[in-house]
This record gives sequence, C-alpha cells and structure tokens, in this order.
Amino acid sequence: MVAFARLYDRRFFNVCVASYGAGGASEAVLQREGIPYMVAEHDIARIIDFVKSQKVQIIVFSRSGGYVAWESEFLRAVREFDATIRIIERNVFGKYDSQTAAFFDVRFFQSKMHLNERFLPVAGEPFQASRHKVLYNVVDEATLAPYTLSANEIGELKRTWGIGTDDFVVGKIARAHIAKWSDLVLDMMPYLVRLVPKVKLVLVGVPASRVRRIARSSYHKHVIILPESADEKWVHHFYQVIDVLAHSSKIGECNGNTINEARYWKKPVVVHSTPKRDNGQLEQVVHMHDGIVANFPSTYARAIAYLAAHPQERTQYGDRARVGILQHNAPQAIVPQIEKAAVEILQAAGAAVDLSVINRYTTVQFSPSAEAIMAYQKEYIKRAVDDFGCPTVAETVSWYLRFPIRLFYKVYDYIAHNYLHLV
Repeated sequence: MVAFARLYDRRFFNVCVASYGAGGASEAVLQREGIPYMVAEHDIARIIDFVKSQKVQIIVFSRSGGYVAWESEFLRAVREFDATIRIIERNVFGKYDSQTAAFFDVRFFQSKMHLNERFLPVAGEPFQASRHKVLYNVVDEATLAPYTLSANEIGELKRTWGIGTDDFVVGKIARAHIAKWSDLVLDMMPYLVRLVPKVKLVLVGVPASRVRRIARSSYHKHVIILPESADEKWVHHFYQVIDVLAHSSKIGECNGNTINEARYWKKPVVVHSTPKRDNGQLEQVVHMHDGIVANFPSTYARAIAYLAAHPQERTQYGDRARVGILQHNAPQAIVPQIEKAAVEILQAAGAAVDLSVINRYTTVQFSPSAEAIMAYQKEYIKRAVDDFGCPTVAETVSWYLRFPIRLFYKVYDYIAHNYLHLV
C-alpha cells in the first residue's frame, strides 16, 4: 500500500492512506513523502471521518477478498455517506464475498491463476475485462539498486556466514511460519548432497520444529540457518550471496515478493506446483526459461544440480528473470494501470475529468491484457504438469515409505498452528 501511495502521479492525484488496525514502521515513509495518513485503531468511524476530510473520490481497498465483518460495515458506511465514491479492490487472495460484491467498480487480482481458478468459479460470473484485471506486485529498481554489493563484499559476506569459496549456494527465505513452510527443501537435501557435494543451503525463517529436524539430519553440515531480519538491505544482500533460490510453500503463492526480488537480482528460482492451493508461482517462473518447476524431492534436487552443473544456462535464466521483472513489475508499468482504472470509472460515473488527464492515460495498457488473462485458462493447465523429469521407481517407493513421517509433521503443524499458535 505504501509503495503504491508513494508512486501515484501527484500531478493528477492527491493521495492519502488509512489503516484500519495498527500503525508501524511504514508511517515514517508516509511522513517523509508528505502523504496524509491515519491509523483507525479498529474504529470505522475514524476512517469515514478521514474520507470526508480528504474529499476522497476513489478508494483503493487492499483486502483478502473474502468476507470480513468490519470491511462490509465500512463499505456500507461509505455508500451511505457518498454513493458517488468509486471503489477499486486489490484482491490479494482471490476470494469472493457476495455481501460486498456490488460495492466494487473494478477488481485487481495478483495473478491470472487467482482470477481464473479461484475467483470466477466461486463468484459464478463471467470474465469482464472492464471489471476484472490482474496487477502484479511492484519491484522498484530505484529502491533496490543502492543495495548492490561488489564481488569482494559478496565474498566477505559468504565468509561471515560460513560459506566456502567453492560452495554452490542455495537459498530459501521466508517467515518462520508453519502454515507456509514446506518440507520439500529438506526432503530434497539427501539427494542434493550426493549430486552436489559442495552445496550450502542457507535458510532464513525456519520453524523451531524444523531446526530440530535439521540438527538431527545427515545433511546438517550443509545447512546454514540465519535469523529473520526486517532490514531490507540485509534481505537484498542475501539474494546476492545465493546462486539459486529454492522456493517452496505448502499454501503456494499469489505473486510472491520473495520470488520477484530474487529474480530482480538475476537468481533462477526453483519452485513446486501447488494446484490445490494458490499457484501463482507458475505465473512468475517459466519452466526451463527463467527458472525450473520441480515437484518431487529427487526431481527438485536434480533441478538445482542441473543449474549448478550448467553455469551458462544459470546465467541465462537469471538474465531473463531480471528482464521479466523490469518489464512486468516496474512501478512505471504497474501504478499507471490503477490510475487508468480510476480515471475510467470516474468517466463512466459521469464525473468531470480534465482532458489532460484523459490524454495521459490513453496510451496506458492493462497488462496482462484481457486476451492474455483468458488465454491463461489453457496455459495454466499446461504449466500445472511441468516437472523436472520423473522420480525413479526406487525414489517413488521411498517417498511412500516415508508417509508416516510426513503424516506426523502434517498433524503436528496443524495442531501447532491452530491450537498452540506456534509458528
């Protein structure tokens, strides 16, 4: 939200920000940028008063998409106060809420998969190009470029972390949250250390139960566990140290910033498909073009080993990944699309819009286009079966023999997350 607020064209838009819950570190950014903001501390009336005082015409509402009581109350209050206010939804998780559906003029989703596979089937409505759009997350080169390290600085950081000069470095970074964690990166390690003996797996954000598992494992000397950090500079130094990002999450991704940021730093990403959950990672990583999709511990390990053994292909994948980010995730490409949507719905509502504003957004194109969104319905089916080869019979048997262990961790994670509130 803050990134978008900073980047709106101030020649045409006056921007303000409201948070329903608490404030935080981003308040300093808003203050520095001169953006009016307020923290409601769970008081809807305070947000409504803020909307009135700022003479708001457009609300861009970032939400899960599903039913949330206070959101429904807020949207109704807005309509009762001023029915001419237009509302754009940034639907983060592709959910549908029948109680608030009529309030939104335009909906932006974070992936084509979310719109096609999640939202439309539940909403029971056809795709409408004027109301349903896809908007990827922003990756701002101007913010990230100052974090660039020299080769000597990368070497020094590797030494600090205990990484040898000849080690091939695989990284995974996330919050240490059981609900998102996937054991795939650990299950693949016995295969990987045989294929790439000089490998280091650098993990940031590991649930406590998995820290214990790693300590008892045969591959623990190949794993480096680092503490989580809120320091953006440190996070982007992490990406520059690794050779490949190994990304796995049991609940998948919408349009994962971790994947986007690694790609900005020219790192190929190995992901797995999660067709029963969010599967936006298949939209970010094009198999065998700028990354690899691998869905089984042994094939996942072989995918990483392939990148280790083919540095030229690894470099090509990384270069293509960065080009894709600069093309599809740059703020110069993303923010004008929301601005264009705002202008169009104001026009459709009969509001007086200055000709200079209309002309500014005539050439702005929504990307992905309506045609690309529709075409992805078939493309997704093809990508959902991508895999880096197939496991052998012995590997398949071994996988099924480990079912009791997998079941134990699945039950443990469920209880820990839902009843013990552990990460």
